[in-house]
Amino acid sequence: MVTDFKRDKEGFYAEIKAAGLWEEWRKTLARMKEEARASERYAFPEKVAWEQCAHHFSRKLMVLETEKNLGITKDEGKDDDGDAVTQAIMNRVELSRADFEGRQESTFNEDVEWARRNVALSDVTVKDAPSPGAASMLELARTDPKTFHQLVYKVCDDRESREAEKRFTDDGSHIVELVDRLRRARAEAISRGNRPVL
Repeated sequence: MVTDFKRDKEGFYAEIKAAGLWEEWRKTLARMKEEARASERYAFPEKVAWEQCAHHFSRKLMVLETEKNLGITKDEGKDDDGDAVTQAIMNRVELSRADFEGRQESTFNEDVEWARRNVALSDVTVKDAPSPGAASMLELARTDPKTFHQLVYKVCDDRESREAEKRFTDDGSHIVELVDRLRRARAEAISRGNRPVL
């Protein structure tokens, strides 16, 4: 079970230790803190680094848990990106490229969302999926619902984080637009013979 690291730090740390990832966690966190401080982009670099590291390791824990649930062993060539998980799922489903010809490419988040919307529909099969990724997500949702729901939670959490970061990222474009509008209004006032306020 992958603990919600934002709500239960101690439980999250316990899972990292139980998975034998504690030393890797410490080294990765130290490196990420260094990078965050060096970038001077963040007001709280330690917090940003910790959350980025926690996201990375929660994914690792999910992959490990899914591999365990699917019976994937080290001999099957697993790696940190979960390729063995995808391969194990796809091996259960007989699909080929021809099954997806003429369908649009999709992002990982779109694949997860499609599977989430269709997992409960008994008449929807992996062959109905818009992409190979969506097919594997649907199969994951049906074979390991707990891990799939954790993945959905993570995707939603990542989307919320990106949206929050967007809100706090000021590229100045709205100020430029405002200055342009003021200049146009001033020029228009002058052209009509009025004395501009600015």
